[in-house]
Amino acid sequence: MSRVLSFVLALFALAACQTESASVAGGGGGGGATPAARPAAAADPLFPDLPRAVSPRPSGACYNESEIRAEEMVRLRTQMMLAGLTCRGSFGAQDVFAVYQTFIVAQQASIRDAQNTIGRMLSRYQGGSPGRLYDTFQTQMANNEQRQLLNHGAGNFCFQFENKFNRAAQFSPTELNSYLDRAVQQYQSDYPSC
Repeated sequence: MSRVLSFVLALFALAACQTESASVAGGGGGGGATPAARPAAAADPLFPDLPRAVSPRPSGACYNESEIRAEEMVRLRTQMMLAGLTCRGSFGAQDVFAVYQTFIVAQQASIRDAQNTIGRMLSRYQGGSPGRLYDTFQTQMANNEQRQLLNHGAGNFCFQFENKFNRAAQFSPTELNSYLDRAVQQYQSDYPSC
């Protein structure tokens, strides 16, 4: 698992460096947008107006509410990681990756529960080790989120995601649960139900 995570992190770091170079060379925040041309911030900073990456769910899979909640936790963690790797220098003076690491430590129980739930769900459809299946799922989700970020533009992603990142980084367990409840309501129609 640590090799897969190290590989994914290395890919994100490389992509972040390439995106930053392109932004500097292209004169603006990724995707050719300048700060003046950026869209207005989302009305609800916890649910920014960003396109959602495709879920790497198995063909024919259906989700119950706890599995939707688990995938939304995995998605939040992945987005926090992307912001930590991509938005350095975009969120002021804070060390964005260190904030992401603090989030991971603070929310480790919820992250572990989500990993176990997704691993068990994947095992129902694909057979095999839930841990290995989860690692593959996480890598695919990170790759899908990274592609979405690059399509949207790193500068726009960082601009739209900054408030969510800062709020999520401070979530208590109760606030995280409240966020996940809202995410299930917001995105339930994106998931095939059992």
